[in-house]
Amino acid sequence: LAAAKCAADRDLEKAKSELAAAGAELEKTNAEFAAVEAEVVKTKAELSASLVEAELAAAKQAAEAVKTKAEHAAAWEEVVRTKSELAAAEAELVQAKAELTAAKRAAETELVKTKAKLAAVEAELESAKAAAVQQLLASEEQVRQRAEDALEGYKRWRGHHAPAGRAA
Repeated sequence: LAAAKCAADRDLEKAKSELAAAGAELEKTNAEFAAVEAEVVKTKAELSASLVEAELAAAKQAAEAVKTKAEHAAAWEEVVRTKSELAAAEAELVQAKAELTAAKRAAETELVKTKAKLAAVEAELESAKAAAVQQLLASEEQVRQRAEDALEGYKRWRGHHAPAGRAA
């Protein structure tokens, strides 16, 4: 009896396990079904959108086909006006280039003059530097000469006025 009860309990547990697996499988199948249903809804929406796009494209084509000669004439007038504006702009460009060339020449001439003035100023500066160096050297020479003269005078004076007890 106990063995039969154990076997029955095992069978019951096995059946519960199989039932749980079957429940999980059912849920998985339901989820897959819901996904397929969603895909079908999405596909219907895409087809509907494609149909609307096709109808819209056909309507646009029909509207473009109905353009009038007046629209073409207006477009041609725009082209003519644009060409005229372009020609005027090109003329202005030629004038601006001529003015720029003249300004460049004037600037180059001024640059040459300025460089010449700079060279003259640099030469004058070099001359002034040389003169200052000569003055400094002459001044140093005069100081040295005076010092030598003073030393010579001192030696002569010392020779005449030797201290007592010293030979001159």
